[in-house]
Amino acid sequence: MTTPLIKRSDLLGRLVIDQQTTEELGHINQLFVDTQSRQVAGISCKSGLLGRTVHLFKWVDINSIGADSVLINWYADASLEPSDAMNTMVDHELWTDSGNKVGGINDYLLNPETGQVTDYLFVSSGWQGLKEGSYRLPSDAVISVGRKRVIVKDEAVQSAEQFSEGLQDKLTQAVEFIKEDYAKTQADMTSLVEGAQTTASKLQTSAQQVATQAKGTAADVQGHLQTVVHKAAEQVQETAASVQKKVESAPSEESSASKKEVGET
Repeated sequence: MTTPLIKRSDLLGRLVIDQQTTEELGHINQLFVDTQSRQVAGISCKSGLLGRTVHLFKWVDINSIGADSVLINWYADASLEPSDAMNTMVDHELWTDSGNKVGGINDYLLNPETGQVTDYLFVSSGWQGLKEGSYRLPSDAVISVGRKRVIVKDEAVQSAEQFSEGLQDKLTQAVEFIKEDYAKTQADMTSLVEGAQTTASKLQTSAQQVATQAKGTAADVQGHLQTVVHKAAEQVQETAASVQKKVESAPSEESSASKKEVGET
């Protein structure tokens, strides 16, 4: 299985951690290429207040390169020793061996396991009809490297392919992000709708229960009132009947009392 290449710029700013102590050593701010072996010789990272502390590490001391950090074995003599063959290669002018300025190197591709530089990426200045954009140049096309310029084989530049993988990867990532975001949004909306439906169903059930209870309570109240009214009516009727009897019996009693008084006289 072929190891995916990584751009130098993708490593910049990545956290460096000492694998033995788990302590942070800083963040990568530069990579150095051995122009003779076309190999990344090491990295530098900055730490401390305003990045004033700088550490240099050999590439061979890197244990692994992850998406979030670089794990390294750091010991007393692990520091990278600069040499004349070491160069950053970035921001150098790109010239051909026929004396033509082509553009400038802005990045390069490397194997993250071995540190081998496979291709340099350069931006065209429009030489011989090259369109604007980034182009891919094999690292073995480099003839010489200076402090400001890189000279490469003329035919290698003329056959250089436009670097579109990075753009394609970004487009692919953007499409995948949109798909994932849409799917998540759709799932959230479905969840909200289902939640709203559940809540509405619960409210409807509660309303029905309240209405049923209210009907039952009203029926109970109505029945109780009818009973009370019926009993009150019966009591009124009984009272009226008792009064009527007393009224009817009162004259006869008065008459008997008068006759009794006459007889005694």
